[in-house]
This record gives sequence, structure tokens and C-alpha cells, in this order.
Amino acid sequence: MEGTNLMPLPTAIDKFEFLSSLLLHFLESYYVICQYFLHSEQEFHPPCKKLSLQCQGYIENALLENSLSDYRCLSLDIVNNCLAFLVNQHALSTISKDGESLMHPNHPNISNILLDLEVFLPAFEKNNYSRLSLPAAKL
Repeated sequence: MEGTNLMPLPTAIDKFEFLSSLLLHFLESYYVICQYFLHSEQEFHPPCKKLSLQCQGYIENALLENSLSDYRCLSLDIVNNCLAFLVNQHALSTISKDGESLMHPNHPNISNILLDLEVFLPAFEKNNYSRLSLPAAKL
């Protein structure tokens, strides 16, 4: 910061832009994964490793339909972090059924997360045709 002005130093601007671009990819992936769980007709999902591949496939379809524009949303690290965050938010839980470990989505929590994302990032819009409108980086 310079003097009493609340302006970032020119050297910090690049760092802010880099961090905001990382955050945007995470939020886009998080939003699409929440949409996946909300629209999925499955009550139970496979364990995390296989589930992350299914979510990655859903994100890939969004890219192919031009609902998303950045391939970095396909990152398995981002997808796994999104799933871990959903578990931490009690929107996704691990249960044992017939001796098999399965993931169970909590639809009310997932709906609340989507609403929060739409309030936090107003450029997220619901679209009745299953295409997502996602924001450009505006942080």
C-alpha cells in the first residue's frame, strides 16, 4: 500500500490477478459439481475416486456445450478439492451400504450452496436448458 491510499502496489496487482483466476476456476467447478448432484437421479454415488472422474466428465460436457470456457476447470485437483469442500460443508457424506462405501448428497445443503454462490457471484445464472452461464473474472 502506498501512503494513506488503499491502492495496491503495482507489484501486487499481478499476484491479485493470479489468485483471482485460481479462485474463479475453483468456484466454476464447484458450481458445476453442485449442479451435477442436484440434477443427478442417483441417490448414492460411488466413492470419491470414481466420483471425481464422473464429476470431471460432467465438467467436460459443460465445456463441450460451451457452458464453461476454461479447460482448467477439468483439473482433478480442483475437482477433488470441490468434493472435499462439499464433505466439509455437510453437503456430501460417506455412508456404508451393503459393505460398500458410497457418497450420499444432501440436496438441501447443495441447494443452499448454489444459492449462496448465486448471491456471492451474481453473474451465476440459472438456466432451464441445463446450460450454465458463468461469470468472467471480475474480482
